[in-house]
Amino acid sequence: MTDPPIPTLDPAQEVRIAAVHRGFLYQHLYAVGCLLAAEGVGATSVVIERDEDVEVVERSRRLYVQVKTRSQAIIPSDIGSALERFERLRVEHTEGRRSGTPHFAVIANQVPGPVLAAQIAAGAIPSDVKVIWPGQPLPAEFTSLPPAWATIDEAVQWCTT
Repeated sequence: MTDPPIPTLDPAQEVRIAAVHRGFLYQHLYAVGCLLAAEGVGATSVVIERDEDVEVVERSRRLYVQVKTRSQAIIPSDIGSALERFERLRVEHTEGRRSGTPHFAVIANQVPGPVLAAQIAAGAIPSDVKVIWPGQPLPAEFTSLPPAWATIDEAVQWCTT
């Protein structure tokens, strides 16, 4: 049995931190979640803030994760630059400069908006890129990752559990 999470001494301070650093705090908690899960999946390393927000390196594959925190639904422009970087990373693997099979994910705290949802449904996003949002089951190639959380509180709860 695990101990219950330790409550924050000053809930107002937690609210202030989240208000100022919401996106970075979510992203950093996601990185913490990847670090916590790494040993259990046999990851050889977890790289933070290099080519992507988080890269989980396993023996035969490399997971590239872009973490997006928004106050409203995710729109195509929110992930456009990530898709461009994913393309460059894909070439690095194809041309043998990086080892392992690459897999790409955008983890978001919000659902896709109507335009992005239509692009995903129509297959307009490359098939090796998964957009993952709260409540959605993780695709098979990303089950070693933490889920997408809707809130900072959910992220803290997952990491402390």
